[in-house]
Amino acid sequence: MPITEITYPNIDPRVRIFRAGSEVDCFAIISDSHLIILDTFITPEDALEMMEILKPNLEHRMLLVINSHQHSDHTWGNAVFAQDREFPATILAHKNSKNLLEQQRTQLLEQQKLESRLSNVKIIAPTIYFSDSCTINAWDLTLELMPAFGHTSDQIVVWIPALQTLLATDALEFPFPYVASSGNLSQLRATMLKLRALKPRVVLPCHGGLHDASLITKNLEYFDWLEARVLKEAEALFEDALTLVDLKPSDVNEMYLEFHNLNIAATRKFVKDQTSY
Repeated sequence: MPITEITYPNIDPRVRIFRAGSEVDCFAIISDSHLIILDTFITPEDALEMMEILKPNLEHRMLLVINSHQHSDHTWGNAVFAQDREFPATILAHKNSKNLLEQQRTQLLEQQKLESRLSNVKIIAPTIYFSDSCTINAWDLTLELMPAFGHTSDQIVVWIPALQTLLATDALEFPFPYVASSGNLSQLRATMLKLRALKPRVVLPCHGGLHDASLITKNLEYFDWLEARVLKEAEALFEDALTLVDLKPSDVNEMYLEFHNLNIAATRKFVKDQTSY
């Protein structure tokens, strides 16, 4: 899938954004000492295309890769960064990623039967795991890798304090994030409150484009609305959910209907857990 570099006004040029069609955004952070890649798309071909664009920035810089979480659109391009490939690099991830790698291998075998573009994908595990927060000192920039569980059990975000920029990965999305099979709504809500406390000037999720801190409030309001509907035992229609952010179903990828249904199920569990105490 062709990779496009996306530019926005008022984004520091050290943060670069790359998009694979309508699937996902991945990021490059270019400091004086490092070229840091956040997520690697769904195929090695996509990751390689991004790296060819960034290749001039590798001179005199150390290459590091961060996996935000073990979902296919964020990590299946990892093979480009294996030690015997074009751009060997250390790959960082939260330690909880270890528990999800076998699930990814199973999913890959199933998807390769359906999509020829995945024929060269191999599950490449991270090389370094961290258990709490992790700080990368990259001379002129410091990156804080923060656990941000909820969407998944291994989700992290990247906070760049000097730029007041939050690379929110899938902890935030527009129109809304979702709770995946390894996720937890209570954790996701706690994550969003933690991210709001950062007071970011720039918020860049992997799905949804450029935002400011208001995206966090909108995502929280969506889950508050869902909770209220579940408590009333009322319908939580997809169309009504989108009106909270002034959208219509035709404005968004149809996958968000599936995500919305997952969120309804997660909210029902959340409400049940809250009322069982």
